[in-house]
Amino acid sequence: MMKKSLMYCCMLICTMGIFSGCNKNDDKKPFELAGKWNVKEMPMDIVWEAPDNVVIEAGKIKLTVKQLTAMMTPTLNELVQAGLKDVTFTADGKIEATYKKKDSKEWMTAKDYATYNTKVANKILLHPDADKVFAEMKGLDATKLAAIKVLFKAGIPVYYTSNGSSTRFYLDTETVKALRNVLPVLLASVKSIPDYAKPLMAKELPNLLEKSTKIEIGLTLTKAAN
Repeated sequence: MMKKSLMYCCMLICTMGIFSGCNKNDDKKPFELAGKWNVKEMPMDIVWEAPDNVVIEAGKIKLTVKQLTAMMTPTLNELVQAGLKDVTFTADGKIEATYKKKDSKEWMTAKDYATYNTKVANKILLHPDADKVFAEMKGLDATKLAAIKVLFKAGIPVYYTSNGSSTRFYLDTETVKALRNVLPVLLASVKSIPDYAKPLMAKELPNLLEKSTKIEIGLTLTKAAN
């Protein structure tokens, strides 16, 4: 639960799906989002658009992206709200999170699963530690893991827009498409998704994302009081 929540949070990933770098701009200005951010109610959102003929087929059932969005959003929100309490961007470029394991009432702190850096306004580069994120995932193909490590090392662009004390972090269309082969791997670890559906997603989802005209995966957090 902790690893999935972190990925959904910083994907983004949802995470959101949310982790090497440092939090130092070229001009040495402090990062505006440094500090603790709380997970709000129903924090995840998906914006997904595609031509009407772009569907995923499951036997005799055909699902449009609108229908998929309606199915996926509640599941992502349930996972994040149940397992993630808050996220902290430290001044030295690390990401920490307060999480709770499934069927546990105890909140714990996760550290060293991701770092970030920022050089452009309203954008951070997220660097997950693939070995830690996928440590408990059995049967992960070595070739896929190697490709994921390359993406994570380069950094995942995460954009953000603020409205008062709330900030929406999101993956844009270009980034989601770049991660199209990673997302099925992440979704395969979600126990609430039936096993029979996972091979279908692994086969169909990358192509579906590629044909989409717009897709954003967002996570809204609220700045904690000092």
